[in-house]
Amino acid sequence: LSFLRSGGNAGNGGDVIITSEGAIQTSGETAHGIHAQSVGGGGGVVGDIGNGPPAVFAGSVGGVGSAGQVKVTHTGGIVTRGHNSYGVFAQSASNDQSGIVEVSVSEGLTTLGDRAHAIYAESVGGSGAADNVSVAVGDPVMTQGAAAQGVVAFSTGGSSGKVTVGLDGGATTAGDDATAVQARSIATAGAAGDISVAVAGDITTSGARSFGIQAENAGSGANSVEVESIGAITTSGSRAHGIFVSAMASGSGSSGTVSHSGNISVSGADADAVGLTAAAGTALVLDLGEGTVQGGSGDGAAIRIAGGGNNTVTNRSRLSAFSGTAIAGTTGNDMIDNYGTVLGNVVLGGGSNSFHNRAGSVLVDNGVIALG
Repeated sequence: LSFLRSGGNAGNGGDVIITSEGAIQTSGETAHGIHAQSVGGGGGVVGDIGNGPPAVFAGSVGGVGSAGQVKVTHTGGIVTRGHNSYGVFAQSASNDQSGIVEVSVSEGLTTLGDRAHAIYAESVGGSGAADNVSVAVGDPVMTQGAAAQGVVAFSTGGSSGKVTVGLDGGATTAGDDATAVQARSIATAGAAGDISVAVAGDITTSGARSFGIQAENAGSGANSVEVESIGAITTSGSRAHGIFVSAMASGSGSSGTVSHSGNISVSGADADAVGLTAAAGTALVLDLGEGTVQGGSGDGAAIRIAGGGNNTVTNRSRLSAFSGTAIAGTTGNDMIDNYGTVLGNVVLGGGSNSFHNRAGSVLVDNGVIALG
């Protein structure tokens, strides 16, 4: 057990840096494997570590002021057993300005308990500026429990920072509201940061509203949301989308991009295999490589494009959905280039839309081709 905690000067939380090696296991509620936190004035959860203390705890707490950077580097696996027991909790929180949060874990993480995220990395700036957040994991992540997400990376404040997630090995979650990978940058008054998610490996979720990959930003300024994934994505719960990107920053030149290679199988009600939504004028780009991409039942679709501006979809996969809707659009200008197979209805919205069936491709509808 290692426990370090000190107060920063002039109300500021100091920097917190953890470097650890070896296997970590905890048992008990709110017993995080690693807990690293810097808190300025008015924020954070320092002191609330429950009956089971974390294996490694480091904190720096100040009064009113900014928070420092938080960096965690761990070589080895982490296993926790208990509700609210995260594998890694890393937070910089302040009512003014928060610091950079970086987490790197070389081996796998497993959590067994409700609300027990494998990694939760967060920079919270209150009304001020939140900083960048990055997470890198070198092995698979597994959670079992309701609202127990795999990797959560979050920057939020008056303005928010860049959020980067790299996951090599995939992820499995079992429980409702247990998204495998979630990356968010939310600004309440100013510019939002870019988001970059790269996943190599299979992802499986089995609960309602448990997305495979979720990436979203909101705020002002020109920025991008990018997801690149290689491997199979499988979800089985209602409203459990395979990949969901929301690019709601209002700045001119913003974009939302998804590039995926591999199968996506989504079987729940009202679940999309791939969903992209954006503010008006934001360009949405989707590139699907070879594989089978299947959407859910009810209001689900293989591909859903909502809003945005001049949006492009390049399909080399085999698209279908239990609902019968292969591709759905709304108000953007949607251009579909099909080099693969589309089985199902194509229902685009009121924009200036086009569907190009390229040489060697296949389109078999269920009676509806509506290009707007």
